[in-house]
Amino acid sequence: MEGKKKGSAAIIFLIMALIVIAVMGYFMFKLYNEKAVAEAKVEELTTVTTELSNKSNQLQATIDNISSTIANSTGTSSSNIKYSEITKELDEESALYVTSVEKDGDNFKLKGVVYTKYTVTEAELKDAIANGKMEVYGKQYTIKADTDDSYNLYSDTSEYSVYRISKNSKGAYILVDTQGQNNTRWRITEDYREITISSSTKCSFPYGVDDDEEVKTATEVFGNFKETPTQVDILTGTSNLFYFSFANGKCSALTCAHQSI
Repeated sequence: MEGKKKGSAAIIFLIMALIVIAVMGYFMFKLYNEKAVAEAKVEELTTVTTELSNKSNQLQATIDNISSTIANSTGTSSSNIKYSEITKELDEESALYVTSVEKDGDNFKLKGVVYTKYTVTEAELKDAIANGKMEVYGKQYTIKADTDDSYNLYSDTSEYSVYRISKNSKGAYILVDTQGQNNTRWRITEDYREITISSSTKCSFPYGVDDDEEVKTATEVFGNFKETPTQVDILTGTSNLFYFSFANGKCSALTCAHQSI
């Protein structure tokens, strides 16, 4: 009888041991799975973080490139620009657009960029007439003959001409603006210049066709000059655009390019 009791007790302990082992195995398996899932999530988050970091670096590089491009193409005050001195009169189709002025004792140093009159070659005009279209400052315009030596350019949104191409006194075709006072259009170049003038240098501002003009001194014109950014295109009549006259190797006078074609 006592042997049976001992056998029953052993069986009970064996069953309990199996139950304990099964429970421990279950929890160990559960912990292992949870650890594996956690590690997978950590790896996934690490991958996402790396991708976001790479994208952030790419965006920063793009921003830096854009900033660099803007810095390299904005205005004429950049220290990287090299100015050559004006020692004689510019070509009669060119003028200096003054962007900054430095006072130096009784003198003024004018710095700026050269603009040239917007001329159209006969070949360009011929092609435009054949195509019925002409591109000006990146936009397309319809071209129509006005006279034998004059052509009007129209936008698609207006019945009135925006520009006119006319021959000047030297036989060159010049683009003029018809929205204002038929003033000549100018185009920017990459020719940066500087010139030093006396504060007493005369600056003429012609108006109209009757030789009327206003004469000022350089001090009156440039004494309180504020730095001016360049523009893609400008009209004749812009007060910062000047021709230069020389006498005895020095600049003797300035004339604002406020003239007809």
